[in-house]
Amino acid sequence: MFEKKTVLYVPVLGGPSGKLSVRPLISKEEALALIEQMPGIEAKTYGNFKEQAQVFREILYSGDQKERIALMKGIFENDQKRRGSGKRLSANEEESRRTAEAFLYGELAVVLDIPINQVEDYIGQRLEGREEQG
Repeated sequence: MFEKKTVLYVPVLGGPSGKLSVRPLISKEEALALIEQMPGIEAKTYGNFKEQAQVFREILYSGDQKERIALMKGIFENDQKRRGSGKRLSANEEESRRTAEAFLYGELAVVLDIPINQVEDYIGQRLEGREEQG
């Protein structure tokens, strides 16, 4: 915490408009519920390439984790389609996916008290266990 190169990330509401406010972390119960809801969250489709950057920024800085998940799913689906034709994601899509993932996984890591590099596996195990029960 007192290192010169320490970077702290805090959840905020606001965005490109310039006015930001700190928002509280979600609770552990809300985090677990969010994970359970992930399969049902629809992939976010976005408009044309010109509008894409603005839409991504609005979602990333909205503080809405469900919207971020929808964005990540939309970018993932777009990536799968493009790979089929030998194309790649745009730099904006790739950066937005990484940012959404960092925001989501970072918050989940804190509230679930697990290392950030284990969040993706944790989500997979929770959802896999749910499928086995259902």
